[in-house]
Amino acid sequence: MRLPGARIDGQLSWTVAIIRSGGTALDLRRLSAGELLLTLAKPVDGIVDLGNAQVSVLCDDPATWPADIRLDGFSYGSLITRAEQDRSGTDAMTYLSDSANTSAEILPARDRLVWLGRSSVGYRPQPYEQLAAFYRRMGHDDQARKVLLAKQRRRRSTQGFGGEDLGLPARLFYRLWIPALAGSNLVSRPGYHGEHCLRVATTAASRSSHLAAFQFAGLYY
Repeated sequence: MRLPGARIDGQLSWTVAIIRSGGTALDLRRLSAGELLLTLAKPVDGIVDLGNAQVSVLCDDPATWPADIRLDGFSYGSLITRAEQDRSGTDAMTYLSDSANTSAEILPARDRLVWLGRSSVGYRPQPYEQLAAFYRRMGHDDQARKVLLAKQRRRRSTQGFGGEDLGLPARLFYRLWIPALAGSNLVSRPGYHGEHCLRVATTAASRSSHLAAFQFAGLYY
């Protein structure tokens, strides 16, 4: 189903729907809607693309999350999931923002990070920043911090200092040795600035062996 660029003032609902497609099942790029309900009867068989869409409220169900969901540029005001007793779909046309009887919950960061990870396009920073901003608005600063930490881990798993892809050997060096160096007293030796040493060592790791990296940074003696 294709609705790119659609403008919907009210509610767009796929409650208890079943959607199957070999490619993009829901093309909702640049969609603008008041409320978007993705509480389907079964997981979408295909890609759900929400790239650059804007909604005031997104209501979804982890049990029916698609295997591949594109979230880059997607922005939302509220992000909720229906409670178990409200998944029958009988009140699908009730506006979530207006109803006092609709049970809904905010998923913790550990679950929403799984949601962010269901994208085949790889790491994108915006979905993490959007999710962290949502938790901050809700007063869940601890959850926002978890999201931002996950963002940094994901970024560092694919990039080195300065955003340069250093290749597999350097990425292994970065992930295994940099934490050890940061926790040691090597980087606090007189005349050495810790961050500078780590930067130099990582750059050297992209060009030579681990031993050469230590020597280049002045950490091996």
